Amino acid sequence: MWRYPFLNLCFVILILTLLSLQHSATVFGPTAHGWVVTGDDPSEGYVFTLFGESPRSLRVPAEFSDAAALLHSAWRRAMVFNEWLMEYNASQWEIFRASSPAETDLLEARFHITNAEVFTEAMNETDRAIKELDRAATSLKDVQTLVKPTLVLRLTTLSAEITAAEMDERKGDAFSAAPFETIKTDLDHLIAVVRISQT
Repeated sequence: MWRYPFLNLCFVILILTLLSLQHSATVFGPTAHGWVVTGDDPSEGYVFTLFGESPRSLRVPAEFSDAAALLHSAWRRAMVFNEWLMEYNASQWEIFRASSPAETDLLEARFHITNAEVFTEAMNETDRAIKELDRAATSLKDVQTLVKPTLVLRLTTLSAEITAAEMDERKGDAFSAAPFETIKTDLDHLIAVVRISQT
């Protein structure tokens, strides 16, 4: 996205316009106004009220909240893609300078976990996420014959975490990024141990 300066300028202008509208409504609006939930569920939307009443002409902010939610979702996806791009570049460099085949396989497993996270959170493509989790599990199986026997227990734990994440994907459970972050953190620790043991 950052390669297109004109689109970036349009996006910044849009954000500034929205912030200006929000600021002007709070500064110049009447003092007896507020936001009221339209139903029992807060996700249904909000209606702007003026002196305790919600005139029909002032129901436009409900659509504004939908647009704001859409912008927030797009922003979150852009951040996930941006993080993925940085991790992609870093992982390719680390794979290039890996000191052993075991470290290379662990780095590839971590990269596949990152791909699965992107497919789940930003693209909602569970089939592709499951394939990436399978690739990560395959990389871990390849590592088991290359590392010291003391690290096999850690590899077994990581394999169980990947299998649990894959089961959640197959069920279609919507879960947070915590399982992916846990797996990546555990892989980072194992990669550090493998690097130390090779030196």
